[in-house]
Amino acid sequence: PPVIDLDILNVGFDSSIVFLEDSLFAPVFNSSIVSLTDSDSPLFYNGTVSLTNRQDVPEYLSFFSSQDSLDYTVYGNNSEEISFYSKQGISAATVIQFLGWVYFINLEPNLTCIPRIIDTTVYDGDDFSSTAVTRVVLNCLNDLPQLSLDAGVSDINVSFTEGSTVPTQLYSSIDLRDIDSVNLQYAEITVIDKVQTNEGVTNNLERSVNKTGLAPLSEYSDFLTSSLFYLSTEDELVGDSRIVSVFVEDSDGDPSVTVYAFIQFIHVCDHPPVSEQSTYTPQIREDASSGVIVQRIIFTDADLGSDNGIICQVSGNTDPLVIFYIEQPAPLICDVIANSSTGYVPFDYERETSYTLTVVADGVECLHTETTIELSITDVNDNAPYLTDNTVVYLEETLIDIAFSANFCLYQFTFSATDDDGTSPNNQFTFSIPNADPINTYSVNASGALCIQQPLDREIDSIDYVTIQVQDLGSPSLSSNQTYTITITDRNDNVPHLITTIEVYSVDEDSDRESEVAVIDVLDIDIDVHAEVVYTLDDILVPRRDHFTLLPFEYLTAPNNERFQRSRLIVNAPLDYEEVQEYYLLLTLYNPSPFEGVNLDRLQVPINITIRDVNDNTPSFGAPSYSFSLLENRNSSTVVGFVDATDLDSGINQELTFLVENSSLPFTFSGNALQTTEPLDRETRSSYTFEILAVDGGVPQLTATSFVFLRVLDENDNVPT
Repeated sequence: PPVIDLDILNVGFDSSIVFLEDSLFAPVFNSSIVSLTDSDSPLFYNGTVSLTNRQDVPEYLSFFSSQDSLDYTVYGNNSEEISFYSKQGISAATVIQFLGWVYFINLEPNLTCIPRIIDTTVYDGDDFSSTAVTRVVLNCLNDLPQLSLDAGVSDINVSFTEGSTVPTQLYSSIDLRDIDSVNLQYAEITVIDKVQTNEGVTNNLERSVNKTGLAPLSEYSDFLTSSLFYLSTEDELVGDSRIVSVFVEDSDGDPSVTVYAFIQFIHVCDHPPVSEQSTYTPQIREDASSGVIVQRIIFTDADLGSDNGIICQVSGNTDPLVIFYIEQPAPLICDVIANSSTGYVPFDYERETSYTLTVVADGVECLHTETTIELSITDVNDNAPYLTDNTVVYLEETLIDIAFSANFCLYQFTFSATDDDGTSPNNQFTFSIPNADPINTYSVNASGALCIQQPLDREIDSIDYVTIQVQDLGSPSLSSNQTYTITITDRNDNVPHLITTIEVYSVDEDSDRESEVAVIDVLDIDIDVHAEVVYTLDDILVPRRDHFTLLPFEYLTAPNNERFQRSRLIVNAPLDYEEVQEYYLLLTLYNPSPFEGVNLDRLQVPINITIRDVNDNTPSFGAPSYSFSLLENRNSSTVVGFVDATDLDSGINQELTFLVENSSLPFTFSGNALQTTEPLDRETRSSYTFEILAVDGGVPQLTATSFVFLRVLDENDNVPT
């Protein structure tokens, strides 16, 4: 069978570990000193680790592996018994590794010190090993005594009414225990902050009482039950509370946690506090900062005396932006303070001019006094006037024929402003231009009317800027500036002009309709409807002749981002060079909207177009056929006869070349003269009929055809035989 030794450093197969209270967990085995052998089997298939005497506390065995995958399956993790199983079997080293990952867990804060017994066995497939035992020795700590005064809660809150003759009990239920011991040796109760003579614990009014000597817990519990009382026989209690501390010590001299009884005094009021005046009428400037003292009220109180103080509350405010509250620099002095709920100054004359407040001295359960404050706010010049217009002002482009002079002023706009101050002269104001205009284009009068003193030409400068200052008449005077964007609106004071260089244009006579002759680019430096361009195109020589036309203008953007309009001059009707060789057109450009300039309201541009001839006419012979006769045996180059042909084209297109269609015949042309290329023989051939061609010089060449009939005349050139 397998042999397992849990501690090879010591005799025997068992081991022991120490578990310290509060340590929570401890490894059951030290794998470095564990030995597992089997003389007849290298593999092991099952093993079990069991906690045999688990106590009735949260304790168990747990398996923690540092590997993602294992060669075996673990059962019973976090229980009294953990085992492994491997179908294929694992080595002794793997079993020892498994044991090294088994931990004893104990979550009980107060241990019972009974040793725990953990048994371990291993199975090799045939035999079980003998059981090896691990003894867990629990090292218990001395736990402190535990004390609570209020149903398991350590501290307690109670109250004591001034003048009461009945002691106040300082506990609701005393819970005193010690897990480690049944005896205590000391207990102490102390009024920590005792300040008056006739106050203390128990009926003896002592500051501190205690019990000493080793005694059962029950005796010490009885001592606390009988002693935890507070009593004061003073006529007036000093302060608002007291604190009583309690602690005990166990037989080893270790103290419990100190617990406290918090005593809140309930004062009894017999006399109301009295202020120096029943009504106060302070005045505060509206620019007073947060934290300003609105009114200081000094009280006297026959009941409490100057050493004990009163409580003041202020009410009556309906302004959500102001917070009135009380500060008490001395027991019988109440300062009414004003603060802002927004972080700025609390008052604003333009929002509220007065406040009526009520100050109540003492509290709801005591006799109290009400004092009235009639607060007046005085106006200061704390609001600068400001301009209220849109920051973009539109001014119309002025006509250049307006006679501007040194005293001339053209009004197109009046500025508006307001001042939120509540009284005059703080809310009265005047207008000005703070920085002088170097070219004196604008000025503004005291009432805000903008004066234009120079011509405005949108095409030179469409955007301008002017800063207007509005200044009130308060003291010190306040002002504000606003920079306005002056947008110059357009007038139709510019005619369209060409940005295309007009030249003599040429076009082939066979151009299709809508063929482009020229691109016409036009610019009108006005904008919008004033920049729209319309035209007329007239034939100067032959009115109403419409061989050419312009397409509608369309807007384009040049590389410099300038907007211009483009049209195309196109062929509108068939052209014929043989009828008209040149056209003279007049292009007139103008705006459809009324012209407001001082010069001509339109642009007239002459356009010259020449027509280029194309080879569009076929040559024509003078006759459909020609008849000639020639004696035989004449020399080469003998002229047979002349043909004639015409071509309505011009230039090279009308230059004609005559050809014999059948080049194998003994004929050729020189010019329009038909010649022989060799002597003719009537006896061989007595006549010829052949086709001739007239070919022009155009591209592509055009050809006309005709026929020649030639009779060869006989000569006596043969000897009779």
